[in-house]
Amino acid sequence: MHDTPSAATSPGRPEIPARMLIAVWLVAAVLRLLHNQAMLADPLYFNPLGGNLPYLLAAEAISGGDLVPFAGPISLNSPLYPYLLAGLYELLGTNAFYGVRVATGLLDAGTCALVAVLAWRHFGAVAGWAGGMALALYGPLIFFAADLNPVPFTLFFLTSAVLVLDRADRPRGYLAAGLLFGLTAATRPNVLLAGLAALLVPWVRRQPKPAAATIALAVGLGLGVAPVTTLNVVASGEPVLLTTGAGHNFYIGHNPEAEAQYALPASLDGDIFESMKALAEDVEGRAFDDTEVSGWYLRRALRHMAANPGRELELLGRRALLLANDFEATTYASFEYQRAYSGILRWSPTFLLLFALAAPGMLRCLTRERLHLWIPFLTAAATVLLFFYIARLRVVMVPSLGVFAGAGVATILERVRTRGWRRLAPSLAAAVVAAGLAALPLLRSDTSNEWNKAGGVLRMAGEMDRAEAAFERAGQENPSNPNVWLNLASLYEATGRAQAADTARTRAEALLDRGGADTDDYRRALEAGPP
Repeated sequence: MHDTPSAATSPGRPEIPARMLIAVWLVAAVLRLLHNQAMLADPLYFNPLGGNLPYLLAAEAISGGDLVPFAGPISLNSPLYPYLLAGLYELLGTNAFYGVRVATGLLDAGTCALVAVLAWRHFGAVAGWAGGMALALYGPLIFFAADLNPVPFTLFFLTSAVLVLDRADRPRGYLAAGLLFGLTAATRPNVLLAGLAALLVPWVRRQPKPAAATIALAVGLGLGVAPVTTLNVVASGEPVLLTTGAGHNFYIGHNPEAEAQYALPASLDGDIFESMKALAEDVEGRAFDDTEVSGWYLRRALRHMAANPGRELELLGRRALLLANDFEATTYASFEYQRAYSGILRWSPTFLLLFALAAPGMLRCLTRERLHLWIPFLTAAATVLLFFYIARLRVVMVPSLGVFAGAGVATILERVRTRGWRRLAPSLAAAVVAAGLAALPLLRSDTSNEWNKAGGVLRMAGEMDRAEAAFERAGQENPSNPNVWLNLASLYEATGRAQAADTARTRAEALLDRGGADTDDYRRALEAGPP
């Protein structure tokens, strides 16, 4: 089978079929709206708790007129997101969580359509349909699209950037691509890697006057991040490019207690920046400014890596396996928890199928003209390997996987149609290997935190029976979660069951002692760090 030429090199190719774009967008939009509707039954839907609360509070303040609601440089992992959310509040109403979820679901449907365009440009109509529909149906993307998080904005900007880069042949096109990469980084600072990788594209393509194209890309990238840098200067007087949280996140992945996936003692979770800053100040016995504390954690992480190369290599290998694993390690909201409410999530394809379809297409994208299609994939891979595995870091690769999946499906169908059995074998082998890697049982689900929070919301609403059922479900999911037993003890007392309350409280106290030991281990490791 011969590769279908890119639209950029085929002036006779017809216009992108509107039917394909409309169909992909509609299917994606309908599935996201249905999932959003199903989640109305979740007690947490209108009561979001956990790590996304700082974003919601900042957005509420911005919408209320406080345009720089930060006491220092921005420490949030997505500095632009509160402003995007505040813009939606202006249109839909402050804390209009239903409307925001609808809007981000529709935006994400647009990302699916853009992926269909990219696949179509390089591999034809079958690939366009297959790639777009693969992402329209992809369960984890539906999950992120209808939740209060920056992922829909990140993926829309990133996919738009790759598409504009795909079409660029003059400096103004590269300038536009750079601007979109900069906006992507403003919603997720680690994706700045994508913009830096894009600087190489004019040279890889052997573009006429590549220096001019690269300069245009760099200028656009700078313009895209400039609003956040300006906010940091206004808030603190410090020229922080995007965020001050890099050192904290790096230490989470590189310390004596680190795991391949995201892991922190429960006492430090929540507003991670503030809790880790407080711990650093407690260890040092003095106050830190926000920029200084990031460097403090970074130095300790680097020292740990240098002293423990074997352990670091082991974690690197596990992260590489988790990068290709079917398990969605989530915080803030839980993919597995939401499947209990949403039939759309229960029946939608997961990473295993998407990765298996994408693997044959990867083989067709190892050409000079298509290397830029790898930018989202390589950005996500580098981030996970450098920091830790968590689903919201891996999801950045989804635009690449959608294009690869379209190419893979088109390749397999064409080789079956032409009876090219020998050439079909490598494609099928790649799909089988990818599926096998994704199916490895590396992590297990723990939704106790979500069920516990749901129980708390229900109890405050006076729905004691449902609250007790939620707490008990949390205890079944993770019997070692002390907060579950504390909440059950409180509920038992409120409903006149003193003996059951005493039993639950005793169990919680034993677990809290153990959890305190975990935090002590974390603190001792920091005390052993460099001065």
